[in-house]
Amino acid sequence: MASLTEVNVKVETMGKRLDGIEKSQHVLKEKAKKMKAMEKRLSAIENCQYFLRKRDKKQYVMATQLDAIEKGQGVMKKKVRRMARKLKEKVFDNQDMGFNS
Repeated sequence: MASLTEVNVKVETMGKRLDGIEKSQHVLKEKAKKMKAMEKRLSAIENCQYFLRKRDKKQYVMATQLDAIEKGQGVMKKKVRRMARKLKEKVFDNQDMGFNS
């Protein structure tokens, strides 16, 4: 059988090993807490990015729609000018006809 001193030595060595394991477990718990906090921050940043992208897309769509409207107004202005010119020409033509008869 093992003597009492041998048993004490083994208990001491096992105690030291247990202390080391407990320290590393404590360190791992702290790291896990930090990781959870970092994950929360990261998810908040990702949500923010999602909404910024969504808003950017809306702004882009609105800008393209506005450009289309402005372009359409330009086309409409040209059409109105053409129609006004045609009306003036018709009025002058009708006035000429009236004077000639």
